[in-house]
Amino acid sequence: MKRRPIHALLALAIATSFVACDKKPDQTSNPPAKPDTGTSATPAPAKTTDAGKPAEPAKTPEATLTTKTTISEGSQPSADVSAISAAYGFAAVLPKDVEAFSTHFRLHELWVKLSESNWAKTLLNLPGLKDDPKIKELLEQWNSPVAAKGKDIVEALLGNEIAFAQPAGFGEKFVPWVDLIGEFQGIQIQQAFMTAMSGGQPPDSKKVFRDAAPELIPALLKCDFPPVLIAAKAINAKADIDGGFGMVLAQLGAKLPPGVEIGKFSVADKYEFQNVTVNAEKLVVALQEEMIRGQLAELLGDEAKAKQAVESLKKKRIEIAWGWVGDYLVISFGTDHAHVKFAGSPADSALAIAAVARRASQFADKKPIGISYAGTALLEKLNGKIEFADKFKKLSDELATLLKPEHIAAMQADVKKFEGKVQALVNTKFDPLVGIGYWDSGIRGEAFGGARQTQFDTSKPLGFSSLLTKTVFLFAGGRSNPANKGKLADLVEDGAAILWGWYEKFGKTMVPEEERAQATMVESLAVPMVKDVWNSARKLGKALGEESAFILDLNGTLPKLPMIPAEIADGKIPRFALVAELKDRAGVSEAWKGFEKVTKQLAALAPAGAIPDPVLKKDGDLEIHYIELPLPTEDFLPHIAISKDRWILSTSPSFSKEIASSSPASGAPLGAEGRIQLPALCDFADAWVKLAEKDPHGPFTRSDGAQTRAIVGDVIRLFRSIQSIEWRVSSEGSETHNGIYLKLEDIK
Repeated sequence: MKRRPIHALLALAIATSFVACDKKPDQTSNPPAKPDTGTSATPAPAKTTDAGKPAEPAKTPEATLTTKTTISEGSQPSADVSAISAAYGFAAVLPKDVEAFSTHFRLHELWVKLSESNWAKTLLNLPGLKDDPKIKELLEQWNSPVAAKGKDIVEALLGNEIAFAQPAGFGEKFVPWVDLIGEFQGIQIQQAFMTAMSGGQPPDSKKVFRDAAPELIPALLKCDFPPVLIAAKAINAKADIDGGFGMVLAQLGAKLPPGVEIGKFSVADKYEFQNVTVNAEKLVVALQEEMIRGQLAELLGDEAKAKQAVESLKKKRIEIAWGWVGDYLVISFGTDHAHVKFAGSPADSALAIAAVARRASQFADKKPIGISYAGTALLEKLNGKIEFADKFKKLSDELATLLKPEHIAAMQADVKKFEGKVQALVNTKFDPLVGIGYWDSGIRGEAFGGARQTQFDTSKPLGFSSLLTKTVFLFAGGRSNPANKGKLADLVEDGAAILWGWYEKFGKTMVPEEERAQATMVESLAVPMVKDVWNSARKLGKALGEESAFILDLNGTLPKLPMIPAEIADGKIPRFALVAELKDRAGVSEAWKGFEKVTKQLAALAPAGAIPDPVLKKDGDLEIHYIELPLPTEDFLPHIAISKDRWILSTSPSFSKEIASSSPASGAPLGAEGRIQLPALCDFADAWVKLAEKDPHGPFTRSDGAQTRAIVGDVIRLFRSIQSIEWRVSSEGSETHNGIYLKLEDIK
């Protein structure tokens, strides 16, 4: 197969777009009180703040949007954590230096609520499920005496409280694993690059990995098992759990593999733990150290590096430990058990971290079903900088047979400069992240802190929220931060200019002689049109305001066309709209001239009459710009509508008129909002089902029509129980606040 040099340059450009997304993590960066034994204790409200004033009552998600406070990890907690420790279980046992944790409560209660709901009964009663032999067999096994014992153990381990913690030192040991994943991603990019260069022939994967071994093996040897704790409030199953561990130890102890040791240790002279340790040094010796060193030398191509790799390997250890801390079964993973430690009191625990204490107190009376935390240092370590220039350098070295060294060096310098621009644009700052989950006619999740959002303006309400009517199925709206306006577009322009510059400097000379005339013609026609479209889009962006919204409404009118049967003539169809604030009407007109120029150029290339001239229609103060369709489609008409303060891209003129005439919403300040409303979809489906019932040849007139209709009705009722899925972004001072709400309603 003939190798085309132009493919290599194209592959290089594509590879750049992929590696630009790769983030390299930043490389910088006494005995506990007995836990509460209750499984569903009612949390006590916080008594006072550290300022001595009465604590704030827990706010609803809407109310918390307006609070202006920033909590740092080093400040004092704003609540008496002893008063709320019963509500948050193991969080009051973890030490205060924990880097992250998440604890989930009463999952069994949620499961019972679901399994005993009318929703679950309706689902299991559907003919397709009820009569399925496999489902019947599964239900019989689920309700059997044997399964009952297993369910009791699972309930004890997961149903009351289950916690996951990343103790101090987790981030430092986890970052090398992220680096290792980055190395594997680099190999995948290289494989794609080499495949494109060879005209579609993929390289030998084994050879690619062998060639990458000098980078992969050192990266792997930097990885250690990061410390992790898992705790379950499983005291009710203690005898069964201890018996299970005892059986495992008995079988393991009968014949221990090389390097595996069984031991015991105590924590604070109070809690007894057992452990199993894997010592790599003894394992390496048992597996013949000289042979391992020889294999590594072959892969690394260096005896000294192989010897160093073996020495690093021999230092590796993995330890699994378990024991009981009050009512909690605690399981530890790591290189040792130095991280297995607990707080002496709630005041010294993770619950007393300032950011955690404030949110825990705020939501204590909501009977939380979960709480989570991640410290700033960990978030910064895991985020790091966006870096792709080094990977591009490795990829571009593959072009040594196609380009001169000075050309490759120039390309690498371009990418290095572009990397700096990306890093300047994406400079994330973090606050400690705290999440709270609770039940309130569904599941609510509130997350405070984390990455400081700079893309949204959260200073005032979203006016387009008023467009969220009951017939809207999908809504997504937001207000961009004016300080960022145009920066991303500038970056895209810079990247495109680099790629086009490469083509003009190096690519043209690599195009085969027989293809140059065609390439020149494409350049002369396509490039100016692409530039005109881009420039017009930028002008339009500057003319529009910061707030915009996308709406999928299900109340459109079906066009009265000859081919549409009379039985469904009254059916509804979806309506789409993208609406934005209008800031500069003259700017929109200027942008439209550019689009119109391109449209005319395309029309000149197309057959006569293929692209009609645009039409302007006025409806009061609303301008509607559209192109006539071959058939009259009434209210289904893709168009652009412009009012005095709104720019609308829509499929329905009547929808545009509704949008243009609606008043802005008021309420809490928001930066972004999204919502999926299942009842709107169910109403839409119900309307079509009613039309189908009138159809003499429809699915409901057959012999099994009544049963089919009942099944369809039940399925719609099942979906209707999911009332909505909602998401909101706001700010409290510098902190980001993300609210998620899954609103549920059982079938009546």
